[in-house]
Amino acid sequence: MTTASEKAALQADRDNVQAALDSLSTKIENLVVEGTPPPPAPQTSLVAANPSAWCWIQKGSTVRYGDNTYFGVVGGIGGDRQKIVQWNHVTQERIEVDVSTPDSVEKDDHNQPTIWRRPTDGRLVCAFSPHNGQGYTRLSTNPNDASEWGPAIPIEAHSSYHPQCYPSLLDDGTHLYCLIRQHYSNKDQWKLIPLNDDGSMRGSDREAVWYAQSGAHKPYVIPVSDPANGWLHFFATRWSQNVAEDNREIWHARRSVAGHWYDSLGNQISHLDSQGGGFYHSPGWDSAKYDLWTRVVTTTAPESCWIVDATIDGSGNPVVLWQKETTGDWANGNENFEFWRSRWTGTQWQEQFICTSGSSPAAPAHRGYSGCASFDDGPNSVYVSVEVSGVHEIQRWGTVDGGVTWTKVADITSGSSSPNWRPIAVKGRVLGESPEVAWMGQGPYPDFVSFETRIVG
Repeated sequence: MTTASEKAALQADRDNVQAALDSLSTKIENLVVEGTPPPPAPQTSLVAANPSAWCWIQKGSTVRYGDNTYFGVVGGIGGDRQKIVQWNHVTQERIEVDVSTPDSVEKDDHNQPTIWRRPTDGRLVCAFSPHNGQGYTRLSTNPNDASEWGPAIPIEAHSSYHPQCYPSLLDDGTHLYCLIRQHYSNKDQWKLIPLNDDGSMRGSDREAVWYAQSGAHKPYVIPVSDPANGWLHFFATRWSQNVAEDNREIWHARRSVAGHWYDSLGNQISHLDSQGGGFYHSPGWDSAKYDLWTRVVTTTAPESCWIVDATIDGSGNPVVLWQKETTGDWANGNENFEFWRSRWTGTQWQEQFICTSGSSPAAPAHRGYSGCASFDDGPNSVYVSVEVSGVHEIQRWGTVDGGVTWTKVADITSGSSSPNWRPIAVKGRVLGESPEVAWMGQGPYPDFVSFETRIVG
């Protein structure tokens, strides 16, 4: 007959055996063997709470410095805050910080912040704005650390007649600037505002990059910094629901560290109407003033084009990534998008087809939105959103012959049940280390003010 103490000892043995089996099962499930490193981490959500998003019109801000990657997103519980997310690749720790101000709280993906790292000490500067309101900058308290920020500094005082939107931080190797759109008495003006390296305003000089009558030829500008060579590059297009010729062309100009403006060939652009180095165009269409910049792309009706990203190649030449809508019937639900690259050869702009993207993942509210694309760290590798079996997936495409032909290199996502789009490459990333790219997914996108997506990577 088994005694009580023997029964207790037997049960303890059983418990020990079960614990050992559970431990072994866990190790087998996770493919972890003693003395070997764990497998790569699975796809990880980079923002804590639904919803979060990036703007289709403005370049996303995702940058790698040291062991950290910094993401500027619109997110939070209500999806209405400007957030800086810091992801540490060594500790796998994620820090999410709200940098918004009371007057910038608004659920609208146009409100995403942008980030710049101060090379002298590694402190971060962010800039943000509501869709139409006051823009701000903030400086991080500590180097390479997004957990604490200083007070919000207004990006130039504005009134209700001068709302701001789409700030971008630019660095020409000597000075910091903020490119931002402002609205003046029924005119849209993209202004280049000099900043000190703490985000405060530097002097009173302001330059108009593009100045146009709102609603007639509404301007949109995508910039790219080239601090190594002392240039700021600008790509521009125009948009209007009422003007048939809009969305048909893309232009380029560049600004030197000395403050002079040039077209792609190096011809200096004279100041126009005392508005600085860029366009000035009042009511009516004045092609001569636009053509002071260099035409990069000209599409023929019914086709249209739009800028999605820009970068600089190893020779210091600008390269632009753009979408083409081929049907002209996207308003009726028959859209078809392609991705193209245009590179400056030193004498001309060369157009190169990359791949077909398919329909819009933002339909039916925004059929003019493609799945979007992003350059990798260089111009010969791109992340694209491509429709596969009715669902948009993220893919990486590359070229080894200077862009003559492009081939799919990797499926970043596959078999998804909801669309993945607006990919943004992690600039300065370490090869083979995740995340290499982040994108919008895991939720619907009814509208830019009612999104339920997340930023994942």
